[in-house]
Amino acid sequence: MELNDNSPRTAQNLWETIKREAKNEFESGHRAAAAFEPADYMTDAWNRASYLGLRESLIEEWQPKGGIELTMIDALAQAWLQLQFWTMESVKRAKTAPRRENQEFGEWKSWNKEANPKQWSQEGHWDVPLVTEQAAVEHAAQMADRWQRMYFRAIRSLRDWRRYTPQMTINNPNQVNIAADGGQQINVLKTEEDESKKITS
Repeated sequence: MELNDNSPRTAQNLWETIKREAKNEFESGHRAAAAFEPADYMTDAWNRASYLGLRESLIEEWQPKGGIELTMIDALAQAWLQLQFWTMESVKRAKTAPRRENQEFGEWKSWNKEANPKQWSQEGHWDVPLVTEQAAVEHAAQMADRWQRMYFRAIRSLRDWRRYTPQMTINNPNQVNIAADGGQQINVLKTEEDESKKITS
């Protein structure tokens, strides 16, 4: 606000620069990739490259046109990476043993919970239950299935968007063909008679 009051033109130029950088962040995929880096320790070159590499492969195949199709590509890439994560988590939970607390530590924690009531919120009257091993395994499988469905839903959305969006093709300067996918084609033909009327008028 202070910059705008003192120099409106400078403020406007700065605002346009910020918007341009934000647009570049979106179109390059870095905006969508940041969703996989909610914590500082998750921000590394490999995580970012994994997303952008997948995105570039999808773009090369689908050749998106405009912002809407780019968002669909991002949704597709995010769903695929989430599917990979939860598939790996499902396999890990189903095929390997869980890490369990040492018995002595469990006893100490139980005693400490009773001896130090101030560590717990006074508003609550019950403890949040821990999930069982079986529930944890089932949860990972459900999440993998959920992201698989979201992945294929994103593919269908992109396919349907292109199927039902009218397209225009120009075969030559004198004829324009307009048709939606599966719809009736309309030919607009410029005749020599039209040209002669334009010249004589």
